[in-house]
Amino acid sequence: ITSAHLIRLLKKQFLLCEHLSAIRDYLLLGQGDFIQHLMDLICKDLSAMSFDIQSSMLQSKLETAQRATNAQYHHQEVMNRVNVLKLEESTGDTGWDTFTLDYNLTGTPLTVIVNNDSRETYLCIFRMLWKTKRIEHGLKRVWDSTTTWTRVLSSLTHDIQ
Repeated sequence: ITSAHLIRLLKKQFLLCEHLSAIRDYLLLGQGDFIQHLMDLICKDLSAMSFDIQSSMLQSKLETAQRATNAQYHHQEVMNRVNVLKLEESTGDTGWDTFTLDYNLTGTPLTVIVNNDSRETYLCIFRMLWKTKRIEHGLKRVWDSTTTWTRVLSSLTHDIQ
């Protein structure tokens, strides 16, 4: 009975399921439309040197991506816990090298479930998935450009003949 009451309390008052779902959607890139929109918004910014990029500007774009995608339907408590985090900078690092998302559960009993070790693991996984997403994003841009130029050249060749 006690454990059932505890689980009910974690689910209802502390939104356990919503927070776990948000970790999946944000840190494990499960919310595809949000991740794609965020990448589109910050792609050029992250190409700059890391020390030139302000976290507040990236946070603002994160919030814009949340409002413009299906992420807007997350509970407000959940959306407020997603933050931009810049990792320690080294000489020559770009924003791509230091950008990460963080999901902050500080101040809730949920830190017992998602403790600092788990959080660090999620951040490592996010970094690997984010790098993969960056490659995919770059390949998509190249593909779109190549396809456009192929159509242009094809029409020019057709006009010449």
